[in-house]
Amino acid sequence: MNLLVSLGCSWTYGVGVCYSPGMSESEFNNTAWDPELAKTYSFRGLLSQQLDFKNINLSYGGSSNQAQFRLAENFFSSDVFEECKQLYDNIVVIWGITSVMRNETYLPRLDAQVSFNYSNDKIASMLGKSILTNHFSIENEVSLLADKIRFWDNFFDNHCVKNFWFDTFNHHNYPDNLLTENAYNKLKNNDWTSWNNFHQGNFETVPNRYWKFNNKKFNPTKRFIFNNQPKRDLASCLLLSHGISDGNNEYHQSNWEDDSLKIKKLAEFELVNPFSYHPTKLSHKILADKISAVIK
Repeated sequence: MNLLVSLGCSWTYGVGVCYSPGMSESEFNNTAWDPELAKTYSFRGLLSQQLDFKNINLSYGGSSNQAQFRLAENFFSSDVFEECKQLYDNIVVIWGITSVMRNETYLPRLDAQVSFNYSNDKIASMLGKSILTNHFSIENEVSLLADKIRFWDNFFDNHCVKNFWFDTFNHHNYPDNLLTENAYNKLKNNDWTSWNNFHQGNFETVPNRYWKFNNKKFNPTKRFIFNNQPKRDLASCLLLSHGISDGNNEYHQSNWEDDSLKIKKLAEFELVNPFSYHPTKLSHKILADKISAVIK
């Protein structure tokens, strides 16, 4: 018996997979979040069917990366996971990194952690706008993701779990060190050694809290699906499967808007629906076939 654990946002969950050309927006909205349709026709569902895996799904529509890391911590530290290790011959994890323009916060009125978008969200608009204005950079968020990826790769190795990552709709340039040159130069005092010396492992003049954990480079993308492509995200992969240029580097925030040339092209070629810009049933089939060839 084999188990597939899936993490990610709406693209992994399968929001909008019900769409068919000519469907009205109201018809689309009636079934866009249907869990059975998502389970059956999403690429995670198709992968499970193709490879004869049971699927435990932790992804959900609108999820932030922070929420997925929290859910992963809960699941992989639980008795359920310990039982899974005994029950299943193979455990495979696929994990989709979503927009870094999201986060999550606790809402007392719901007594729950809720994901929100920094730039366009009624749930936490004041908080999101404050963070976006005063405490945010994409480079920093991607650097933090690289650290998380490093940790989870080691965790899965120690538990004999095979894991694969993918960028969902944006290609992220993950740094291969725990501290980037740009960040180091912003932090350093006059008495600190140069970046080149620090990079080579000469830490003597640098405060301990800024030392790297070791002197070896870590490639955060070594277990990313489609890592041999110029852009490894699923959106670019769909365009490339149709011989279409993936457009420019505009960052897609996934606010149900065509906010990037890439998403506009996907909609033009009917690879995503025109309402929420999620992959169509055909696109999920394309992704499932491509991912299956990598993980089986």
